Amino acid sequence: MQHSIPTGNAAPVRERYRQIPPKLYQEVKSLIQGMLDANIIVPSCSPWASPIVLVRKKDGTLRFCVDYRKLNAVTHKDAYPLPRIEESLASLGNAKYFSTLDLASGYWQVEVSPPDREKTAFTTPMGLFEFTRMPFGLSNAPATFQRLMHVCVREENLQSVLVYLDDVIIYSPDFDTHLIHLDAVLGKLSKHGLKLKPKKCCLLKPEVQYLGHRVSAKGIAPDPDKIKCIQEWPIPTTVKQLQSFLGLAGYYRRFVKDFARIAQPLNQILVGASQNSKRKDVPLSSKWNPTYASNQGLGAVLAQVQDGKERVIAFASRSLSPSEKNDKNYSSFKLEFLALTRAVTKKFAEYLPGPNICHSLKAAELQRLE
Repeated sequence: MQHSIPTGNAAPVRERYRQIPPKLYQEVKSLIQGMLDANIIVPSCSPWASPIVLVRKKDGTLRFCVDYRKLNAVTHKDAYPLPRIEESLASLGNAKYFSTLDLASGYWQVEVSPPDREKTAFTTPMGLFEFTRMPFGLSNAPATFQRLMHVCVREENLQSVLVYLDDVIIYSPDFDTHLIHLDAVLGKLSKHGLKLKPKKCCLLKPEVQYLGHRVSAKGIAPDPDKIKCIQEWPIPTTVKQLQSFLGLAGYYRRFVKDFARIAQPLNQILVGASQNSKRKDVPLSSKWNPTYASNQGLGAVLAQVQDGKERVIAFASRSLSPSEKNDKNYSSFKLEFLALTRAVTKKFAEYLPGPNICHSLKAAELQRLE
């Protein structure tokens, strides 16, 4: 499978390289030389040029990135879908053994279509280069990689394996079956020439970490390290910092009762700030008081009786719109019905066994609106 970059009749976009601190020259040269030696990049004479961006990783090394925003703006978007993480995790069922696989430089294992290689050109003080392998930062790269992985494990997908880009989890109800599933997936990866990073693979475990969650025979739970990160998050001082916090916290909203009502004051701060300025680096003017939970939202809980005890499977919540807060439009009874239809027909529909109740509720809601 090759990655193409459809730009239609768009003229080539060209930017100058951005200044690199002299003390980083040697590191950048080493990164470029390493990619040249591995035939990941080649010297270029392209009319296209995007600047590089250097990011310092946690281990102190440099991450070599390319700012492809202008190229992405003229690229026709690939609509191939990425899996919905919540739905994917729900398919794990009663699995008791798990293995997680991590591909080694997954994107670089995909070839760029030869006619489109010139569009990946990036400019540096050391010259102009273009990628022969799919780089990070291209708008359609995730779709291409997800398509490749789905083709690779088509028969096993959602039956014994889940794939989200280069993160793979294999799940089975018992040890012997897991060996069969693991052998099948490894055989498919080998057939398609995909390489793994052994140090990041975890095999034959009763509990693993996957996509920010702790997966085990007991069910799905948030990653404790991520929870600690949320708890220790410094008080946001800019719009961007507050958006980052809400994005991270919102990733686990299905585990938090009344999340929308708890987060409403923070969302109101964002709305006020965005009305005053479109910049994300502006300081927040609000004073931070203890966050409160309002009574202006919808909430629902999906629960199941397990071993004689009712256990929560997931929470769902959202704030009410201005029209929904108006008593003339929505009485308390109608709000209860609105919460019920939203929970059953949208948030928890994939958990419920039959479509009849969903169709009945949707029809009733449409009749009420008419």
